[in-house]
Amino acid sequence: MGFYTYLEIDVMLSSETPFEVVDALTYMKNPIKITGKFFTLKEGKSYGHMNLPNHYLFQTPRWIMLMRGSDGSDWVEPPVFEVLLDGRWKLKVKSAFKHYDDEIPLFRDFINRWIVEYNTFDYRDENEMWAAKL
Repeated sequence: MGFYTYLEIDVMLSSETPFEVVDALTYMKNPIKITGKFFTLKEGKSYGHMNLPNHYLFQTPRWIMLMRGSDGSDWVEPPVFEVLLDGRWKLKVKSAFKHYDDEIPLFRDFINRWIVEYNTFDYRDENEMWAAKL
């Protein structure tokens, strides 16, 4: 796919979501930049206190762009990942990026077991309009 894929996620994750998942999502929301480029962690490696979860998502080269990608349009919004008073985690993403390596289905697989409520989990290509629902 050479076109932008528009990703929209609005879900609640369980208060039982493991710290390694929370750390990975926090990192995806605010990636560390080194010399102007995104520093991509590889599976099994760590950065600071964070170890990446053992999941196929983190073997793709562009996983870090999933929550932060932009095509320059007003449709894209900064991601929200925050803990609520009841301990659940709110995850809201509206991003656009070039989807080459099945990052979206892998991301869905990565967080699926922790989703306790969802409003949206859709993605659409610029040319071929489709939507994937959980």
